[in-house]
Amino acid sequence: MNLTENILRGTIVLSLGEIAVYGLSFARNLILARILTKTDFGLAAALSVGISLLELVGRMAFGKQIIQNREGNDPRFQSVAHSVQSIVGVASALLVLASAYPMAAVFGVPELAWAFASLALIPLARGTIHLDLMRLQRQYIFGPGLLMEVVPQGLATMAAWPLAVWMGDFRAVLWIMLGKELLTVAMSHLLAERPYKWAWDMNHVKQMLAFGWPLLFNGFVIFTSQQGDQMLIGTTFSLADLGSYSIAFSLSVVPFFIFGQVASSLMLPMLSRHQDDPGVFQRYYLRCVELSVLGGLLVLGPLVVAGEPVVRLLYGPKYSGVGTLMAVFGAIAALRFLRWAPAVAAMARADTINHLIGNIARAVSLPLALLLVALGVRDVVMVALCGMVGEILSILVSVVRVRMRQGIRLRVHTTAFLFLAGWIMVGATANRFLGDGSSIWQAGAAVLVLWSMGAVAASFLFPNLMILYRRTLADLHIPAIFSGR
Repeated sequence: MNLTENILRGTIVLSLGEIAVYGLSFARNLILARILTKTDFGLAAALSVGISLLELVGRMAFGKQIIQNREGNDPRFQSVAHSVQSIVGVASALLVLASAYPMAAVFGVPELAWAFASLALIPLARGTIHLDLMRLQRQYIFGPGLLMEVVPQGLATMAAWPLAVWMGDFRAVLWIMLGKELLTVAMSHLLAERPYKWAWDMNHVKQMLAFGWPLLFNGFVIFTSQQGDQMLIGTTFSLADLGSYSIAFSLSVVPFFIFGQVASSLMLPMLSRHQDDPGVFQRYYLRCVELSVLGGLLVLGPLVVAGEPVVRLLYGPKYSGVGTLMAVFGAIAALRFLRWAPAVAAMARADTINHLIGNIARAVSLPLALLLVALGVRDVVMVALCGMVGEILSILVSVVRVRMRQGIRLRVHTTAFLFLAGWIMVGATANRFLGDGSSIWQAGAAVLVLWSMGAVAASFLFPNLMILYRRTLADLHIPAIFSGR
């Protein structure tokens, strides 16, 4: 196997591993949501939002620094990374402790400040993760790193049902969060080849901080754009509302996560390979846009049209009444696919700013939602609609930057955007026609009709889609990649 196929095979294996991790996490949340009350599940979501806001170790990406830095294989560099990571972990833990009572009070549960304070164990543990598994990835050895992620997720998912039945409230989620983190740390040390050591070198420290601070800022931007609305719901509405809102949000992000991991694994190497040939680069970019349209069409069916029955089927009748909210999140999910093409094209040409400014534009939804709440609006659907405004703005910003930096014509995106926008409106109309009381069979039939009509329309608007798809798979030599020859 040549180097290119080796890299691509490793990327695909990593992506499949991440999908497995995400799938286990999704299954665990599904189990917990069915057993716990809406308020307890909302409190669990509040704990998750809290640690996402205050945890700093992951955002500094010390593992990626081991992979990226030319000195990442040096034992001393790795030891210094362990030291800096530990310091950041302690600082993050102290930040969590200091914020525990204010955050519990903001969510309306000051008596549960101890639960928020206990989250300090998570960054403290992450600060002691062994980075040797990241070093192994420099040599395309991905198995140990995948085991470190998948095994704790699998055990945590297996423990979800008995713990939730035994404890019967949010404490089950808290124990699962803490246990999973400790298992991850233990796995990292168990699978490492080198001993765990600390060292100090100011030159290395400066490199790590220079690498990590922009990522730290970007992490806060991503939090604001993706989870800021959940924090607003939990602090302004009720924890039960947050439970329903987080259910709808989690369902809407699953399809794009899977699509993004697999499609990026396939298309990023191809775009990178032809980044210096504008004609070929734009041709492959067109494939990305058309694949985005296909992904968006597939998503908006079950989420926009059948969101209410799907939620009842997966999470139980206590989450009934979220049909309109699911339709909005489904529309956001479908539109998000259009952000993937400019993001992967920019990454292929080392333009990491595109993703950042796209997230900054997406974060506009939070001040807009805050304004509505200040004006007295108390409707979670309106908060979600603010997210749609942010998503559209993010698409526009990303597309314009791709035009300016990569030379991709704006009209390449026009047909795709209008196509998805039109089918979102068709799906929303079907949602209103079916109503919240429709059965899963009625909704499923409507989804099949929408998919069929959309496929026919796409075949006229994007006649090269299937041809391009087959050529893409042929160009990738998929059988050779997976056979190892």
